Amino acid sequence: MTKQEIAKAKDSILKFMLDNTKINRAVFANDSYYDQRDFWSKLFDRKISSETIDRFISQIINYPDTIVSNFKESGIQPNELTKTFLDEGGFVGLYEKERKKIIDLENAKTVIALKNTRQAKLAKWQIITFWPLFVLGIFGGVYSAIDMLESNENISVDKYNSNISEIKKKIDSLRINFKQENNQLEERLYEAEMLIAVYESDSLP
Repeated sequence: MTKQEIAKAKDSILKFMLDNTKINRAVFANDSYYDQRDFWSKLFDRKISSETIDRFISQIINYPDTIVSNFKESGIQPNELTKTFLDEGGFVGLYEKERKKIIDLENAKTVIALKNTRQAKLAKWQIITFWPLFVLGIFGGVYSAIDMLESNENISVDKYNSNISEIKKKIDSLRINFKQENNQLEERLYEAEMLIAVYESDSLP
């Protein structure tokens, strides 16, 4: 059985107990565990073995919030927490929450892996492309300005400065784009690390 099927089976047991309290008390009035398992097997048309049902009942009894009461004289009985537990989602709800945690954790790992890949590519790009372009841009701008000065003695210093300023603006624009992209990636990384931290803290015994 899958985890989801197990959760549904345990919820079915709890719902049956709530809907058939009198029958349930009669069945659990004796000391025969075999009879108890046999009765629960009938609840599932014997599609689940008595041993499996017995394990499910033990898990319900040992659930931390005491969602059922276990009496020696009358057996397992629903209590004030049983209906509340089912209304809040029951074992199926717990399964869905755990499943979501696992999905979120996998997404977080993907974000971290993406960040590492992007950072590696960015660092490589900066080494191979950014600084050579930066140097070439400076020399190109200076050369262009000098060439214009030589070809036209009347060119103004303002025009020269304007060319240099345009080059600087393009370089600054590149830097800003890289910074924005990195900041967005940092935010996603932070969210991913928080998800992992929450998952690990919830998983502690």
